[in-house]
Amino acid sequence: MLPDIPIGVSTIATIASDFSERVKLIEGWEAKPDFASLNLCEEGWLEVGKTLLRIGVEIEAGVWSEADAIRLVESPLAEQCLRVLLEPQETSLEIALANLGAIERVLDEAALRAPRLLHGLEATTWPLIETALQRGYDTRIGFEDTFYLPDGTLARSNAELVLEARKLWSRTQ
Repeated sequence: MLPDIPIGVSTIATIASDFSERVKLIEGWEAKPDFASLNLCEEGWLEVGKTLLRIGVEIEAGVWSEADAIRLVESPLAEQCLRVLLEPQETSLEIALANLGAIERVLDEAALRAPRLLHGLEATTWPLIETALQRGYDTRIGFEDTFYLPDGTLARSNAELVLEARKLWSRTQ
């Protein structure tokens, strides 16, 4: 028997750059994940999202910018999202936090109730994990985000990154 653990996948454009091809691939899934991430900055995101919902796969809305947040809240998918992934792509913390603030304002003004997950990229990874913990958001960590521990040393594994994130979490409680 399989454990009751939600399994998710990506629908990122690098899987198939033509969104109609991605839609066909999704429609052909023999084993469906519980949820899939959907980047609102990518061409065809709405069609991909509608396909996911039609086949019974929940959506994690990947929001990288204020424009993405606006697209989300104005879309028919807004109230159907499992979670909103707040994913500022900037490498400058100051700019990433300003982008995050703009995204949050759009989501808050629309009273979008979906849970939020915040994570950073490279230099912003650890500060944004701390921000997520302070704001009560979920977060994530792994080699997709950074290869480095908070002190700048190279992590040996994803597990080491997770342990550091848990230490950070315990210090904020």
